[in-house]
Amino acid sequence: NANANANEKVEDIKKSEQSVLIYCGSANKEYQKEVNVAEGKRLSLNEGGFYQIQHLEPIEPKGAFVNRELDSIDVESTCSEFLISNTSDALVNKNAVLARVYFNFDKSTLTKRSEYVLDKLYSKMGEKGIKLKVEGHTDSKGSSTYNYDLGLKRANIVYQYLVQQGAEPNQFSVVTKGEREPIKTNKTANGREKNRRVEIEKI
Repeated sequence: NANANANEKVEDIKKSEQSVLIYCGSANKEYQKEVNVAEGKRLSLNEGGFYQIQHLEPIEPKGAFVNRELDSIDVESTCSEFLISNTSDALVNKNAVLARVYFNFDKSTLTKRSEYVLDKLYSKMGEKGIKLKVEGHTDSKGSSTYNYDLGLKRANIVYQYLVQQGAEPNQFSVVTKGEREPIKTNKTANGREKNRRVEIEKI
């Protein structure tokens, strides 16, 4: 252990801190884990019968380490909405799904859980220059043309919500895939529920 310098500024501590947030919500449960990794100290000790601090050197937490740990996490398939984010390297790696929110059948309105996920995402966005893709999806009920438009409505409602929170409009690319890219089978009610979604990716 090493004592912190009492004169160290809070903002200086924040600069070196990496924060990782993982959220999973479903109909039956929700959990959130957040880990803050602050600057550490490397201690070099003398060998022999008596141990004493020989050298004290600051170590800044590395974004690559945080991202590597995030990549090893598989979000539970039971999550009805989820969020993975961190404050280093402008969120996570390129093309990673940062957040996913779900919609009721034939609806494009956000649930309270979805708003919670988007609020957390906005609070973690950090750098204003980050570019995100907001991608709308549907199940296969209805015509492909209708579902294309519904996917776009869902993507736009997510985009508009983040902009209302304070995000810059030019940070986003808003697209729809309609029913073309399901992540589960459309032959079951549970599968269709998983396909009614908006995904937010770093681009």
